[in-house]
Amino acid sequence: MFGFGFFLYNVLDRFNRICSSANLREYIEKYEKIKNDLKIALNSDAWDGEWFKRAFTDERKNFGNIEKY
Repeated sequence: MFGFGFFLYNVLDRFNRICSSANLREYIEKYEKIKNDLKIALNSDAWDGEWFKRAFTDERKNFGNIEKY
């Protein structure tokens, strides 16, 4: 499920760039807050101290190998 969180973070970041170019201030502020809250959650819940948890095997072993945001 964390993989979706990283995907959503990326989508929000790109969407905010579009909103910035269109000067849609209310959307920028709204989605920037959601993006920042998601970043905090990913950095605390998806981080296992060495890797980000990106996916799981059937045996619930974590996959992950990207650096912290």
